[in-house]
Amino acid sequence: MSRTCINNVLHTLEGARRARMPPKAYVICAKWPVADLTAIGQLSWYLTGGSDGHVGLFFPFWSTYKSDEPWWHDRALARQDVVQSTDHLCFDYLYNLKPRFHTLKNVEYWGENGYYTLHPIEVASAADVLAVSKRVAALAPVNQWYYRWPALFGGVIPMHRTRVAPGCVGPSSCGGLTMRILAAAITGSDAPLCDDGAAFRALHVDRQSFHSPFSPYSLTGLTPRMAIEALMGARTEDGRPVLGDFVVGFEGAVEAERGAGLKFFG
Repeated sequence: MSRTCINNVLHTLEGARRARMPPKAYVICAKWPVADLTAIGQLSWYLTGGSDGHVGLFFPFWSTYKSDEPWWHDRALARQDVVQSTDHLCFDYLYNLKPRFHTLKNVEYWGENGYYTLHPIEVASAADVLAVSKRVAALAPVNQWYYRWPALFGGVIPMHRTRVAPGCVGPSSCGGLTMRILAAAITGSDAPLCDDGAAFRALHVDRQSFHSPFSPYSLTGLTPRMAIEALMGARTEDGRPVLGDFVVGFEGAVEAERGAGLKFFG
């Protein structure tokens, strides 16, 4: 058998193997032109020196593992576009400052000039990450404007509570909320949702201490870029990296999961 034939067979087998694997969830790192940001977003961008502007979650082909319960009809959890297009799902703080599910067809949110890198979540199933995100959406935490201020000081000066009552979500901007969700999905516990320390420990991310005095103490102390870098260095208890190598664009994530050539909004 020729080398070309062997390569074709291996490629076919790999494609079949990937087709049987459930799709992964991804962490979104978004960067928009400063002119496209909200007023508070522009202020934050200038005060933090400019960088990535947002962190969120992406669930390509989520319909392959969605439950029978039609929770996506609940407007408190998801926008109408989720009902209309159920192939690829996003989870972000939206304009009402509460996290909800929506899709890439929410052009008002995504705009036309964004640059996106997406990091696959390697240590928690997409179904588990989605389940935690649903619980967070139901709790409806508000991304208060003043949650951005600790990041101006590198997070070393805590300005908000770092532990709240169980059943609540602690103060979080977009990066911190994403870290809470991943920590909860990895550990199978909702403690990281209400306790910053539990989230830092679950992800094995440095927190301010005597040995690490300049690390952030609270999750609100991380800018979106700092949150992404923290997650890129995060590890599980047995040393596995939380995130894999990034791909560029939502199309890159879709192609990575199902192979090139599929219709994007299929």
